[in-house]
Amino acid sequence: MDAEGRRNTAGIRDVLRLAAGHRGAIAATVAATLLASALGLAQPLVARDVIETAGSARTPWYAVASLVALFAVQGLVQALVRFQLARTGEGIVLGVRLNLIDHLLRLRMPVYDRHRIGDLISRADADTLALRQIIAGGLTDAVTGSIGLAATIALMLWLDWALFLCVAAIVAVAGTVLAVALRGMRAASLRGREATGEMAADLERALSAIRTVKAGRAETRESTRIGGRAKAAYTANIRMAGFDALVAPATELAVTGSFLMVLLVGGMRVADGTGSVADLVAFLLYMLYLTAPLGSIFEAFSAVQQGTGAVHRISEALALPKETDDHPTPPNT
Repeated sequence: MDAEGRRNTAGIRDVLRLAAGHRGAIAATVAATLLASALGLAQPLVARDVIETAGSARTPWYAVASLVALFAVQGLVQALVRFQLARTGEGIVLGVRLNLIDHLLRLRMPVYDRHRIGDLISRADADTLALRQIIAGGLTDAVTGSIGLAATIALMLWLDWALFLCVAAIVAVAGTVLAVALRGMRAASLRGREATGEMAADLERALSAIRTVKAGRAETRESTRIGGRAKAAYTANIRMAGFDALVAPATELAVTGSFLMVLLVGGMRVADGTGSVADLVAFLLYMLYLTAPLGSIFEAFSAVQQGTGAVHRISEALALPKETDDHPTPPNT
């Protein structure tokens, strides 16, 4: 494993450690998301049955009712999942912030001299918000998206393996583009977080000594110096945005491009009699459902890469040495 891979693995381990107290809630959310995915995956098969039954001049009311029920239950479960994700993310942010606040107030005095106060504050502020996105839009989506993708692929192979190979070829191209984008995104994210922390620390120091700054007529010099930090953060964030901009086209290529390919090839096969309309409709519906797990996986990797810089800074702060509390506990009266 190369250095980049080791850093990514360490970042994921840090995320799991920070979210350790919420594993039950995360597991429940994953289970509910998988239930919603299962309800969605059943719908194309029911629609296929409706089309095949309609061809025999019978109205399959039972299948139509089943399809409506699947839609309704899936919508309810998805609404509950969104709320639970938001609640879990906020709970993790609160827990990490409380831990950081307590830890930062108990550091050894030399640590405060070596680190800028503003930078330490930013780790409990902006960096913890990035952790929420990793949990809500990163790791959870990666797990559920991977399982949903595997189930969808199995059903598509069962319906028509030749059409699936067309889809796989286009998705492979999109995956290559995504891999290139993610490699650069993590480094840019870390640099942007560091520059933002340095800017906050320099501004806090200048404002704390504002009388000295004004007495020495150093406003312009301080503004230029702190502005340089802001420009460095801007440059890093623009670089990260450039890599992130590749994610949407890659997803579009994987989803829309493969959908058009299936529509053309499948339509030609139906026209020459080598395929059935019911199977093509079911396969196209699975193509539509494929957008959810594919989009979840792509966006999950993007969220994790953008947030690993913040997670690294949080872990660094929690690793700073604390004072040993030797004060005796006052007796109860």
